[in-house]
Amino acid sequence: MRFKRWLQYLAYDAIKKAVNDNALSTAVRALEAQALFKGKFHQMFLRVGYTVIESEMAIYLDLGDPEWRVVEITSSGWRALKESPVKFRRTRTMKALPVPVRGGSITRLRRFVNAPDDYTWHLLVGYAISMFHPTGGYPVLVLNGEAGSAKSTTAKVLRRLSDPSALDLRQKPKSNHDLCVAAGASWVLAFDNLSFISDEFSDTLCTISTGGGMAARKLYTDDDEHSVNFTRPVILTGIDELVVRDDLL
Repeated sequence: MRFKRWLQYLAYDAIKKAVNDNALSTAVRALEAQALFKGKFHQMFLRVGYTVIESEMAIYLDLGDPEWRVVEITSSGWRALKESPVKFRRTRTMKALPVPVRGGSITRLRRFVNAPDDYTWHLLVGYAISMFHPTGGYPVLVLNGEAGSAKSTTAKVLRRLSDPSALDLRQKPKSNHDLCVAAGASWVLAFDNLSFISDEFSDTLCTISTGGGMAARKLYTDDDEHSVNFTRPVILTGIDELVVRDDLL
């Protein structure tokens, strides 16, 4: 739909009148066929991507701003780029990250999260760093505590560090299909105020955090299968002890 609107804009800008739906759909199908059979293949990333340059990984963080700027991170440091060497896609819920500045310190983060001791603080810092790595597996961060202990605030702050969204914290998905939709739209999955994790949801969280695929019958078909494969950092918050199954533990 977004591509159709962009194409409609280009057509109106060129001929000063709107193109009818039939002509627009025909043009889209023709362009799609050209892309599939004659176009160049590009690996696509969401928020965090990478490429390998002379046996070294270079990580790219999509800032999500209108200029499509990215931050390149290598073993020698980081720099902001106006053009990305890798391809990113964006979703409607994504928000922009600020352009980073030099001279900061990770210790400044501590005032915004509930880390009562150094051990907890080190775990939170380790998790925050893992969110910027483009490949899994990832640790699952579980924040437990009584009401008012800043579980949701801590989860929201960590989420906004790497992948700010219009939906920083989500409710538990009703099905694996809903979970797949959420994973397709966000880099970090943060589920807030959980009271119970079913065996099925526990297994799915393991798959998402370590990497794996899910499949389902394609809509309006009998034999076509739609598959998705992704690896995502996951944050869970709740008052009660949530994780009981060994694999997720």
